[in-house]
Amino acid sequence: MTSAHTKHIEIRQRLLWLHIHPSLCSTPSFIIHSVQPIMDLHHQSNPVKTKQLHSFQVSPPAGSLDPSAASLPITFFDVMWLNSRPMRRLFFYDFPYPTLHFTQSTLPLLRRSLSLALHRFYPLAGSLVVPPPPQLPFLSFSPASDSVPLTIAEAESDVDYDGLVGNQPRDVRELHPLVPEMNPGKVRSEDGARLSPLLAVQVTVFPNRGLCIGVQFHHVAADGMAFHGFMKLWAALLRSAATGGDAGACDQLSLPADHLQHRGN
Repeated sequence: MTSAHTKHIEIRQRLLWLHIHPSLCSTPSFIIHSVQPIMDLHHQSNPVKTKQLHSFQVSPPAGSLDPSAASLPITFFDVMWLNSRPMRRLFFYDFPYPTLHFTQSTLPLLRRSLSLALHRFYPLAGSLVVPPPPQLPFLSFSPASDSVPLTIAEAESDVDYDGLVGNQPRDVRELHPLVPEMNPGKVRSEDGARLSPLLAVQVTVFPNRGLCIGVQFHHVAADGMAFHGFMKLWAALLRSAATGGDAGACDQLSLPADHLQHRGN
């Protein structure tokens, strides 16, 4: 191994260590972005009022992945995101049906299609593992235990849905109840490694008006383009199932299963 290569590894390890310790460096944080900035910081916000209906844990289909735990090294360009807050996104869809129709007809298809999408994007169901230095962080997924929390909520009937999806400026705090809560993570007792979840999903039903899919995801696992690829695959699988198509055939349009194994090279 050349001295230049050794020096490169040492520099990379130092950068990793600095980003693991937030007290030693500043990192960017992200919140939900409104269409326009908040015009009046003293304005009284009126958050959407919701009630939780169901809570699920969704994992890739049983037996679809190797039963042994899988790990993926993070790349050099992922380092800056280790201490960032989760990214938050909201997706609105027209849904002119009551909540009962959603829970009886749409929800089973939504859960099934999410499970199929996670088959191709399985690291999102896992965790970011940050062991004590000098070990390097990595993504970990175990088919036997890892899953994505899915929350189903209903908005109150007096919510101004048109105001939420319109193009006018709004107080971003009004949208916070539509974003799922993400488990803060834990410290593994046996080795002191910090484990953080990578994805949480919430579907909020606006009866006879629409649906909102809110997500939180860790940027170290997926950038905007990769995550939108996941959302597009999920939407395609759901649409295929809703129209009586072959969801398995649609799944073949996604990346090959071994693609992510080369992510750290």
